[in-house]
Amino acid sequence: MSAIDFSEDGLLITRTHTAGQRGDPVRANERMLGPGWQLQPLGGMLGNRLHDHSDHGFVVLDLASGTESHRYLADPSRPGAFVHAGGLIVRNSDDTFTQTDETGLIVTWSRVHGHVLPISVGLADGDFQSVTNDVHRRVRRLASPATPGADCREPDPASCSTATLIYADRTTATPSAPGEVTGLLASINYDAAGDTPPVTALTYRYDASGHLRQVRDLRRPDKNPERRFVYAYSADGDITKMTTTEEGSWHLTYSSPGTLANAARRTIRLGARACPTPYAADYMLRGMCKTSVDVRQGASKVMRPPFWKATLTGGSVMGITNDGCSAPSSATSPPTGWTSAPHATPTTTVTA
Repeated sequence: MSAIDFSEDGLLITRTHTAGQRGDPVRANERMLGPGWQLQPLGGMLGNRLHDHSDHGFVVLDLASGTESHRYLADPSRPGAFVHAGGLIVRNSDDTFTQTDETGLIVTWSRVHGHVLPISVGLADGDFQSVTNDVHRRVRRLASPATPGADCREPDPASCSTATLIYADRTTATPSAPGEVTGLLASINYDAAGDTPPVTALTYRYDASGHLRQVRDLRRPDKNPERRFVYAYSADGDITKMTTTEEGSWHLTYSSPGTLANAARRTIRLGARACPTPYAADYMLRGMCKTSVDVRQGASKVMRPPFWKATLTGGSVMGITNDGCSAPSSATSPPTGWTSAPHATPTTTVTA
């Protein structure tokens, strides 16, 4: 199971839960949501790990996806440079590392209490996001441009928005009432660029055994219903019931621990009211538009239902196949005359 909790200004924070044995590694600083859950700041982009063996002529990049690793070998012609088919890593004079991959993405790595962790992500022309870790190597704060081209490695309150992750320093959960659990994520505070005061955007509550029970989004933009996620678990830690604002209620049964046997959904009414605000993020990131999408080319019209699609960084977006927008058929732009918009909600338009 996956969920997108936060997405404003590129501050993408997602999470996943896996029953049984996971195929991807979960780092110690990603286990901040209780058993079975993985916290994914920046949509999983921070899950890679760099291992410094530069004194022996190489560095190793462990990928968050699967068990793959890339070995970057020293370049004899460039001191401090290590090369691989997937890009370049340079050891800097201040003992940080700069990684540039084949797509032009630039990641800066720094030593954080014995580990080498990402501290910034961006492109050569700007739009740098920064990451601050605490003494436990947990992601403490993310800063991201609110205006195109901003460099948030040294955040400017006028052009950078921040998300601060607050971890509980005490346990308030009891056998009869959910609450906070020491060391686990308690809330996310959002400080939008400009003069607006920071707000508590999301809260996380657990049972006495540390299982995530409830996530609440307190913001309610445009007076929409509060987004809420509620979970129940079996004695083996598998999710047996899930209720969310967007997806309704699900009941899950298992033939053995970690092996799903059946998923039954209580039908929810879909239609124009499922997409109450005219923002593409509501459709693509929050999954609030469940109606079919008109895909037109000239006088032709095809109705296609939306569904969740995985991204290269391990996140999820709501989209449709062959709409000429989410997956353009030409190299740089959708075919001439193609548009896409949620059916029965003419105020909402999704564009590339």
